[in-house]
Amino acid sequence: MEAPADPSAVTNAESTPRATGAVGNARRLLESLPDAVFVIDGEGILVDAGGAAERILGWAVEEWIGRSVFEVVHPDDLDMALVSLDSVGGKDVGSPIDIRIRTADGSWRYVEIVGASYLDDAEINGIVVVARDMTERRRFEVAANDGDLLSILVHNSAAITMLVDGDGSVRSVSGAFARLLGHDPELVVGRPLIHWVMEAQRTRVAAALVDACRRTGISTFEATLHHRDGARSLPLEFNVVNLLDDPVVHGLVITAYDISPLREARDSLEFLATHDPLTQLANRSLLVERLETALTHVPDRGILTVFFLDLDRFKPVNDLLGHEAGDHLLCEVAQRLEQVARGGDTVARLGGDEFVVVAEGVTSLATAQAISRRIETSIAEPYHLAAGSVSVFASVGFARSDESSTADSLLADADGAMYLVKAERRGEIRPQLLPVTERRALAEALAIALAEDQLRVHYQPVVDLTDQHIVGFEALVRWQRPDGKLLMPGDFLTVAEEAGLGLLLGRTVLEHACAQLHSWRARGADENLSIAVNMSSAQLGDAEFPSIVRQLLNTHGIPPSRICLEITERDALERVAGATGRTSSACLADLHALGIELAIDDFGTGYSSLTHLREFSVDVLKIDQSFVSGMCERTSDAGIVRAVIGLAQAMELGAIAEGVERPEQAAALRATGCTRAQGYLFGRPAPAETFDSAILPAHAIAR
Repeated sequence: MEAPADPSAVTNAESTPRATGAVGNARRLLESLPDAVFVIDGEGILVDAGGAAERILGWAVEEWIGRSVFEVVHPDDLDMALVSLDSVGGKDVGSPIDIRIRTADGSWRYVEIVGASYLDDAEINGIVVVARDMTERRRFEVAANDGDLLSILVHNSAAITMLVDGDGSVRSVSGAFARLLGHDPELVVGRPLIHWVMEAQRTRVAAALVDACRRTGISTFEATLHHRDGARSLPLEFNVVNLLDDPVVHGLVITAYDISPLREARDSLEFLATHDPLTQLANRSLLVERLETALTHVPDRGILTVFFLDLDRFKPVNDLLGHEAGDHLLCEVAQRLEQVARGGDTVARLGGDEFVVVAEGVTSLATAQAISRRIETSIAEPYHLAAGSVSVFASVGFARSDESSTADSLLADADGAMYLVKAERRGEIRPQLLPVTERRALAEALAIALAEDQLRVHYQPVVDLTDQHIVGFEALVRWQRPDGKLLMPGDFLTVAEEAGLGLLLGRTVLEHACAQLHSWRARGADENLSIAVNMSSAQLGDAEFPSIVRQLLNTHGIPPSRICLEITERDALERVAGATGRTSSACLADLHALGIELAIDDFGTGYSSLTHLREFSVDVLKIDQSFVSGMCERTSDAGIVRAVIGLAQAMELGAIAEGVERPEQAAALRATGCTRAQGYLFGRPAPAETFDSAILPAHAIAR
């Protein structure tokens, strides 16, 4: 606060002889009072003082006139003093308050102050404050044990209460110290608090106490104290209040709470956050963390090998023997994998019947193949469950790290290798299984097929779950070869990408979809009918793709909101920007600006996050069929489905469940709030005319 405008005026006034007569008698009466009397202005500047002011403060009054009285108020009491000053003008006499003030020797004293405003009085023109020293009375009250009831409450409290000196020595301690830790309070008093703290934590606790002495308010820290029996210890949370400036207490008031249940709950939550609750193996989160850590040390430890395994014939165990038997089987599989794995290997369960083993230092391809066979042999041994003996088998694929490997890419490569093993055993055609010459021939045939419009687009309906009427379709490409064989996307999409035909293939499917939607709308279909088309990572990197979409919409007269483009988050994240440097988010932003609806496909399979949802500005989440298929049997799958639907609702996004095959799944989805779904229950992918009768008025159906 600023000093008066003319400090010399105050000094001159004080240097003149004091008045005589009635005024002099009043001054003598004032000086004889046991209480201090101060006159301050509206800003708290001392104008005059008398009574016991000099005795209480230890300052000469003349030295203090013109300075702010708030300079001597304890920081913790300053707010209360300022509020009292602001409010005193609205009362005849202010409310008494207790505050601490600093004396000339640096010590603190308790005073009770009460004020009355005379700012409108011509003679006084200030606030008169009377201060009574309460320090000795407080000490007497403590010494006289006026707080017996409070003392009883403190000593019988479940929490430890103690008074500690500024040097860390215990001056007083409650009975809870004995009840919780077994130590006699009389032996505790006079010894440093850190004496009872575990040795490894003593330096940290000593520093925390020193810090508490330097600050006001409440300080908090955790520490573990030894029990008297020497075999146990107790984790405690300490709350420290600094009352070193309190003239009565003059110490640190510490309250310590037993946090054993909290620590156990926290440890349990931390374990559940990184481990599978059924098998106790590492979960995906911990697996990725360990993979990333291991990859940073690959030069020192050699190649990192990831084995990905999926159980064959696991579903019949669940169906025939029940889910309890299925859970028991998964736990047995987990134990066998841990026995096969070496000491430093990581064994993880990703969910369902999928497991991963991460091994470091596998020096050769032959060794990795031998480990795969050992895993398969171990898993194939019969399992003796309570419900009976069963046998399952494992398909194991593996991937080995190189200088470009990431945790996600290794998992994806190992997953792909596992599916190749599974497909090979089933005799299925997969491009990666074909020799190079055959793959080249397939690419050449695909180029001809695109040029001659041999590709066909089938449509799978998306329905409203309330009444199962069709609200849209997903466009799915098929290749009808001249030899009569119908190839599914998995048979040729990879070859298309490798041969540089991905952009042309994607444009062809989108053009077919727009033309078909135009035809349906022209023949009287609901104007809100929409079609979803899968978008590839190549299209995400194509700077011309948004313009192509706009051109096709204009050509066929399709409102942008009636077309939905679906992209998997893996494609969006793993696509590397091309020569244009164009990012996935930039392409999606351009499409979103057109009014196109955007969907994340296969949501919930482990690549999704809130950050990506915000970055990609998506409109719809498509719940992966692997969760929908098991939601009526496995509570974990049902929980994931509910979580995705809840997330979509919270973010004001649409949600579509994929792979609905049974009525009970549709009913369960309706119960969770999901409104749209697709799957074999409502219709398999089929040529467009298959659905004419369902979406067109009777007169428009071709006969």
